[in-house]
Amino acid sequence: MERTNYILIILLITFSGLFQLEASNREDILKAYQQGDMTQWKAVIDRMEKNRTTENETKLELLNYYYGYIGYTLGEKRHKEARTLINSAYVQLEALEKQNYKAAELKAYRAAFYGYEIALNKLKAPYLGPKSIAAAKEALDLDNNNPLALTQYGNIQTYMPSLMGGSKKEGLEYYQKAMHAYEQYPVRAQNDWNYLNLLITITMAHIRQQQDTEARACYQKLMKIAPEMSWAIEALNPSNIKNEL
Repeated sequence: MERTNYILIILLITFSGLFQLEASNREDILKAYQQGDMTQWKAVIDRMEKNRTTENETKLELLNYYYGYIGYTLGEKRHKEARTLINSAYVQLEALEKQNYKAAELKAYRAAFYGYEIALNKLKAPYLGPKSIAAAKEALDLDNNNPLALTQYGNIQTYMPSLMGGSKKEGLEYYQKAMHAYEQYPVRAQNDWNYLNLLITITMAHIRQQQDTEARACYQKLMKIAPEMSWAIEALNPSNIKNEL
């Protein structure tokens, strides 16, 4: 009996440590996003890579951090780094696909990474574009209220040329559906960098479509949640909206 209790205590300590580490990772990523500190973001990825977890949920979490950081490196034209990270992300993605773990989210990540591949090499667009669209649609077929899947389909509609079927109006509609999906769990959403990033995306979409009132409302929602995001305040301040049209 004493031995059983001892084993249970060890297991509880181990799992408690794992939960604390995962919570720390999420908190560090949220802080890095709010402060615009991508060095700290990459440090979390490096730390998680070293741990080499076998837990599917943690692998999915790491995949999300790759997703965010790759987008940043592409925006900074750091294509060599983006290529390395995409390769690492595929390792995580394929491992989770073998487990058929949260299939809708995995399809959404597939759609996103195909888009990143196109950003690295536009010549791949005729081949990977349809695959990205198909993956996003499959994700929505599996779960039509998955915020990541809705966001990815919104991205596809927003950035695909209208001659090929893209629609910025429809893209914004999907972004808003994603926002409502996140807001079904408001406390969790407000501590999720994906939700904060989506609010920025929606604000910018309203600006581009000359929807000034809607842009200001979404901006105010973001600032109420995360008033410390100085980089977003500078980029999206309503006084600058007219200049962005």
